Amino acid sequence: MSIPPPAKGRGEHTVTVREATPSDSVEVSQLLRGLGLSFPSDPRHARRYWEWLWAQNPAHTQGSRRLPIGWVMEGDGLLVGFFGNIPMRYRLKDQVLLAAVASSWGVEKPFRTHTNELAKQYFSQKTVDLLLGTTTGYSVGRIFARFDMAPMPQRQYDEVLFWVLDPAEFLRAALRKGHAHPSLAEAGALVAAPALAAAIRLQRRHVSRRVAGLDPELISLDAIDDEFDDLWRRKASEGRLYAYREAADLRWHFARHAGAGTLTVLRCRRAGLLDGYLVMVREKVGTVGLNRAKIIDLFVAADDPTVIDALLSAAANVAREQNCHVLEAVGFPESIRAQLKNYRPFTRRFANFPVHFKAQSSALHAALQSEQAWYPTLYDGDSSLY
Repeated sequence: MSIPPPAKGRGEHTVTVREATPSDSVEVSQLLRGLGLSFPSDPRHARRYWEWLWAQNPAHTQGSRRLPIGWVMEGDGLLVGFFGNIPMRYRLKDQVLLAAVASSWGVEKPFRTHTNELAKQYFSQKTVDLLLGTTTGYSVGRIFARFDMAPMPQRQYDEVLFWVLDPAEFLRAALRKGHAHPSLAEAGALVAAPALAAAIRLQRRHVSRRVAGLDPELISLDAIDDEFDDLWRRKASEGRLYAYREAADLRWHFARHAGAGTLTVLRCRRAGLLDGYLVMVREKVGTVGLNRAKIIDLFVAADDPTVIDALLSAAANVAREQNCHVLEAVGFPESIRAQLKNYRPFTRRFANFPVHFKAQSSALHAALQSEQAWYPTLYDGDSSLY
């Protein structure tokens, strides 16, 4: 790739942009932590993290095309910016596609007038089929628009569906988020929780019923094996744009969550055949004390509604056992969202639409203008890698 010559910055700054190398891992992690992103502080952990993200990535180890791991910006002799570039395999009908996921983009404030120097390197890639951003904030979205990156056509992706599992804790968190004094938050939650619990029951905003003949089971990440490959082959033939979900991809993707003890994998078999699975990650939200379970992936043969119901019910029961206060779902095609909405979730919206794309061929870009071409979940891109 052609790297631009040193560029004069505004004022006294001079910057250069080059491809990142594994030896940059510790310094990049320190930079991104300083910019408020969650990256390892220990140098050994930083090196292992970057090795997992790129060297162990199935799209890298099993593919013939090699992508840069990203680009760094150096200014005044220091590393002052980074743009990560994560390879991911996708399939659309009989096409195997290589996507470059824009990730972990950060520039020190005095050098942000040169942010386009990093963006140009990402958008000038010629060996990928698809450019994809899945965690796009407002300022990044504006830059993407300059380079003709389009929002994903499934406009409901920014609507989060959620079910309240613990009304009292949910209300405490909501009041804390509204900056209520801790004692007022406690008192308000105690007073309002019974009313919210009653409303949830009366409005049937809960997920608890069992599905006859289907009994999803909890499994470890290591138990994801060849039967998941078989489900992938059956599902991929349905014709949407799917991120690869072979066993190796799933084990790699969720390795860090499994190591942190926050991962739940539910498998649903029927007549001895794997018909679907659900992956959920548990997380704590900031300082408000909200424990939430997020459905990262729900993958069911032929989108069978009875299997979806069984997995959703099992996920809610596991989330309650894990002391989660809410269960959330993001994305999915409209047919699956309609099935989830049968359980009358509450909704909220992201501040910015998070998913943008640009296909390198006009034919592929035209195909992806259809909402029906997508199967968008938090498994896509880097939405659930960190």
